[in-house]
Amino acid sequence: MAIENVHRLFTKRIPGFSECSYRERLSLLKLPSLELRRLRFDLIYCYRIIFGLVDINCENFFEIRSCTVTVRF
Repeated sequence: MAIENVHRLFTKRIPGFSECSYRERLSLLKLPSLELRRLRFDLIYCYRIIFGLVDINCENFFEIRSCTVTVRF
């Protein structure tokens, strides 16, 4: 993605980080990848939809089932 590329280039320009891989730079800077940040946001937003914390009809996105059985693999 274009935004991820901007993130890659920006972190590469930080003095002392140009020779590191993108993952190493993120680790050294203690930054999550933008992909991980988007996933986290999506999960939080799903939680908010399911529990009625946003003004969106949950039934348009999810089929809620009541299940009392836990399956172990």
